[in-house]
Amino acid sequence: MDYGLGRDIWTLQPHDITSFLKIMFVLQLFYILDLAVIKASILYLYLRVFSIRKFRTVLWVTQIFNILLGFAYVLLSLVQCQPLQHYWNGWDGEHTGKCADLNTIGLTHVGFNIGLDVWMLILPLTQLYKLKLPRKKKIGVMAMFSVGIFLTSVSIVRIKSLLIFATTFNITAETLWGIIWSYVELCVGIFVACMPAARQ
Repeated sequence: MDYGLGRDIWTLQPHDITSFLKIMFVLQLFYILDLAVIKASILYLYLRVFSIRKFRTVLWVTQIFNILLGFAYVLLSLVQCQPLQHYWNGWDGEHTGKCADLNTIGLTHVGFNIGLDVWMLILPLTQLYKLKLPRKKKIGVMAMFSVGIFLTSVSIVRIKSLLIFATTFNITAETLWGIIWSYVELCVGIFVACMPAARQ
């Protein structure tokens, strides 16, 4: 990245730091939206597979929670700094404004999403035994849904990089692994969402 990702912040020009933070802000918005859309896709798959009315109600409630969570964190991202430009200009101490505790926003988002991941792993497993499938096929379907365990693991690993990001002054150097793990999480999520369709 031309604006300093992975490089020591003290070696960068001021305009590069500002540009880096602008890019981080946009990436944050896309990450939140992408994660919500991936989860929505998986939940819609569940709605196609399972026909039990009570279970479908649980799926719809989960879907609504997922969508509201995504919108809430996009909104929080847009109002976390007043004025908004303080997110990328506030680092130099020359601009007036204030930001909410960005660490709390990021870590609560991770916490909610890990909880939602675990919930979405448990949901199909509670119903698979009711499906009238041959045992071998049932095991295959359970294994496919269980790939989501890897997604949850990636989310948990990402917490470490968020904690480093939350406490560092060298944001451009220390953010690299957080971004890598965020994209691994999104890629694995897309893979998990596409697996059932690929099997057909």
